[in-house]
Amino acid sequence: PQGPAVLYELTSVVATATSAGYYARIIADHAVRRRLALAGVTVTGMAADLTVSPAEQVEAARAAVDAVASGSVRDVKLIGEELDDTIAEMSEPPVYTETPWGSINHLVGGLRPRCMYVVGARPASGKTIFAMNSAVALASEGFVAVSSLEMGRAELHKRLISQLGRVHMSAMVNNALEPADWDRIADARSRLMGLTISIDDAPGQTLAHVRAHARSTARRAERAGRKLTGVVVDYLQLMESTDPRKDRRVQVGEFSRGMKLIAKEFDCPVIVLSQLNRKSEERHNKKPMLSDLRESGDLEQDADVVFLLSRDAEDPDRSSEVDVIVAKNRHGATGEVTLGWVGHYAAMEDGGADWAP
Repeated sequence: PQGPAVLYELTSVVATATSAGYYARIIADHAVRRRLALAGVTVTGMAADLTVSPAEQVEAARAAVDAVASGSVRDVKLIGEELDDTIAEMSEPPVYTETPWGSINHLVGGLRPRCMYVVGARPASGKTIFAMNSAVALASEGFVAVSSLEMGRAELHKRLISQLGRVHMSAMVNNALEPADWDRIADARSRLMGLTISIDDAPGQTLAHVRAHARSTARRAERAGRKLTGVVVDYLQLMESTDPRKDRRVQVGEFSRGMKLIAKEFDCPVIVLSQLNRKSEERHNKKPMLSDLRESGDLEQDADVVFLLSRDAEDPDRSSEVDVIVAKNRHGATGEVTLGWVGHYAAMEDGGADWAP
């Protein structure tokens, strides 16, 4: 149709400045749909790639869809447009969650977002105790994702009960609990029920599996109006590679870089436990060193802070102590502190030579 009637119809529906917000929302909604369609094509392509494991494909697909929700296009900014914000942050106290140990906080400040903390030790030297004590501290600020590749969740539950309720580990392990122990367990239970720690003890975990658990925990935190404040992996050398043909050092290096990327992606500290090789046992003073990190120098390179634990259970004068060596610290000083070993309560406490259980 033609003529004045058509012209009148066109002018009657013309957009006005007052409707700009309405039309902007329409454009934004269609942009999200377009990105979602592109993500669908990407996911379809991923599914056809038989060289990638299904777990990695699922995690990559989730990340692609998450990128649609958050907006995948970012503006390019120059230094001058952001510099004032950085300078303003210098007047504020640093953002971190303090560890349970003041002597360690004195050296490292605490656990900072986007940082990777490596805890290295020989077996039975307290790696898991150190990590779970730290996880409890992190849970006071938000949600914590624990990927336990060595211990089952029930065993970790018992350690947390022992730590928070002061219930002797041997009594729980042997089911030899006294009435007083049950009272302490009840007290610990009331605290644990509100502890926002999620434990994944699935066997054969890969890097994609760990990232997926962190993402799921972060979503659970978001629904509760909180955030993911920590990721714990116990321990790195037990992770499985999607390509077992690769050299083990290469695999561990990939795990290490993946942990650092998880810290950046979720804006939280990541605590990674690592075995040490036997070189420290061959030395006269038996003190662990950075070079003792097993199977990969990438751990030393990627870590922001490296804690090395040293404990001599055979020495009666030192069996109630554990040395924590801060062997690397990108944000401050290195050094060594001594904590009290309270293994029967699955805990470490601030102390020194005069400390007594």
